[in-house]
Amino acid sequence: MEELERSGTEQNRVVYAKHGIRMPMFGVSFANLKRIAREYRNCSRQAMLLWNTENHDARMLATMIADPAVLGQDELCLWAEEADNYVLCGNVAMLTVRYPNHWMIAQGWIEHPSEWMSTIGWNTISILAAKQMKRPDSDFRPLIDFIVKNIHKAPNRTKYAMNSALIAIGRSRKSLTPVAIKAGEVIGEISVNHGESGNNTPFAPNAIKEAVAVAAE
Repeated sequence: MEELERSGTEQNRVVYAKHGIRMPMFGVSFANLKRIAREYRNCSRQAMLLWNTENHDARMLATMIADPAVLGQDELCLWAEEADNYVLCGNVAMLTVRYPNHWMIAQGWIEHPSEWMSTIGWNTISILAAKQMKRPDSDFRPLIDFIVKNIHKAPNRTKYAMNSALIAIGRSRKSLTPVAIKAGEVIGEISVNHGESGNNTPFAPNAIKEAVAVAAE
C-alpha cells in the first residue's frame, strides 16, 4: 500500500474521478500498476488483502497479481459483485479469462441485473472474441442476437460493454463480420452517459468496417 501511495498523483485522482472512480484511491497510473504487479505476480494472498482495503488502486493491483489456481471462483464472483466502476470491471474481466471455465462464468454474468456484473460478463466476451481464436465463431453467433434484442434496455455501462462486444466479434470473427455490421445497423446509435470523462460511444458498424479495412492493408 505504501508503494501504491507513493506512485499516485493528484492529477490522476482528478482524471479518475471524472471516469466515475470514487475514493479511496491514490491515482496510480496503469504503467506503475504494471510495474508493481511484476514484483508480486501470482500472489493471491496479497491480492485478497489488497482487495479488502476497498482502495481502487489496490483492487486494480489485486486483479493483476491474483492466481486463478489459488483464488477460487467464489472469491472471483465476490470481486465481480463489489466492482463499482467500469475501469475496475475491465480488470476483473481480464482476470476472469484466466480461469479454465471462463466461458461458463461469462455466460452466467451477461444477463445479471447488476450493471457492473453484466459489464464484466460482456467485457469477458470481448476479450475472448479477440484473443481466444480456437473458440468457434458459432459460440458467438447467439450473442449477437441477444445484443440486438436487449442492448437498448440494458443498464448504462452494460450497454457500452455490449456494444464493445459486438465490435470485438465483428472485428475478430471473419464469418460473423457481416452479421455484426448488420446487427449494429439494426441497433443504431446507443445512448451511454459517460459523465465528465469526455468519452464517446463508437457506432459499431463503422468501428468494425474501419478495423477490417486496416487489417486488409
